[in-house]
Amino acid sequence: MPDDFMRFRFNVTFIRNQVNRELIHTFNDNLTDGPDYGYETRMSPVASADANFISEERKLNGNANAFDVDMRIPLELHTTTEQTVNFYLTDIQNFDESQEIFLHDTITDEYFSLRDNGHQMDVPAGTYLNQFQIVFKDANVEILGITEEELGSFSLFQNNGQQALTLLNPNQLDIAKVTLYDVTGKRVFNTTDVNNSKRYEINTKNLSEGVYIVKVNFINGAATSKKVIIGGKN
Repeated sequence: MPDDFMRFRFNVTFIRNQVNRELIHTFNDNLTDGPDYGYETRMSPVASADANFISEERKLNGNANAFDVDMRIPLELHTTTEQTVNFYLTDIQNFDESQEIFLHDTITDEYFSLRDNGHQMDVPAGTYLNQFQIVFKDANVEILGITEEELGSFSLFQNNGQQALTLLNPNQLDIAKVTLYDVTGKRVFNTTDVNNSKRYEINTKNLSEGVYIVKVNFINGAATSKKVIIGGKN
């Protein structure tokens, strides 16, 4: 690539179907959000397990834009069967080494660094039009950075012995809501009735065993999330 161009190659592998889709995104100051002849390629007919970029309702496996660290690149997934899906980068050209590239799950609001080890997750059959994006900064880290001193040692964990999700809030921050999602991104629990005591517990005995994402939103606009395992039931 010429020095004034940037590019990454992004793979989405559907393990069950043994299908791999390679997507390429190119960046240059002269490229646009609309069609850029010679830099974009349209998808062939969508397979039973497939992924693509989307731009102005065009399904693309090669996309192009001017780079903006705040941009969000929509990613569509389609599978007719339940899948384990692996997201990872195979090539990064002319990006600054400090520039992160994330997969953003908009349902759980989690950010997964694709520069590290990529991300693997299980998804049920379906078409995912709005859940996934490629982004270049973790908005949660930016928010937490503003209030890092205030958040202090806030933490949460699943106490399977007591069948309770425990929030430790030594600075007694005001919590707006606590939400639990399963690994597919489906919301299974939400409460706004959370006081700011130093220790607060949420009963989980009626939830099925499995992996969940807990997201805590604070009144001041900050948010944090953590993966927990609910198990050990008799």
